[in-house]
Amino acid sequence: MRFKIAKEKLEQIKERFNLLVFICAGLLLSNVVLAFLVYWSVLHESRWIIPTTIQSGFKLSDYAVDDSYLRQMSLFFINERLNVSPETIDSSHQLLLESIAPKYYHVLSDVLADEAATVRTQKISSVFYPLGMTIDSKGLRVEIDGILHRYVGERALPPVHKQYLLTFQYHLGDLKILSFVDLSNSVDSSNASAGASDEAANLAKENNENNAGHKNE
Repeated sequence: MRFKIAKEKLEQIKERFNLLVFICAGLLLSNVVLAFLVYWSVLHESRWIIPTTIQSGFKLSDYAVDDSYLRQMSLFFINERLNVSPETIDSSHQLLLESIAPKYYHVLSDVLADEAATVRTQKISSVFYPLGMTIDSKGLRVEIDGILHRYVGERALPPVHKQYLLTFQYHLGDLKILSFVDLSNSVDSSNASAGASDEAANLAKENNENNAGHKNE
């Protein structure tokens, strides 16, 4: 009799233990699922952002962006590089340098330094008018073409057609420039740019001579 009672109690304990194991396994599984859902929501969280300098909004997550975001950021970077004067080029290029990926920094910083030296020495102002854009939001690439107008003082240089390719890296909401390449460096465009640069130098020299003449008078 005692053996039968002990056996029944043992069976009850065994059933309760199995139930406890089942409950623990369920709780563990639910925690794993919850952790996965939290991780997924963090990765795919979307935001709408309207910067003060950009009028239309765009959508992005921690690992993906839309076409509108790349379009507007590319226009911002183009503006900081090309819409400059001797007085503004340093601050504009500094903003641009802050958005460059570390592995590309030394390359573009040297290019921008040369451009800034030319602008200051020859007293050139420039304005870029975009004509078209090709956007690849998945590949994080934007191609922009347009017309670059340059001036020495109030005297205009011949306009030059320019085409730029920007490639980016994007991680956790941080967009960095991987490359900012002038695609218009063909033979014809190089000759045109060289001719415009020579004309800018001549105009700058002429302006300096005129200023010196006025001082002598």
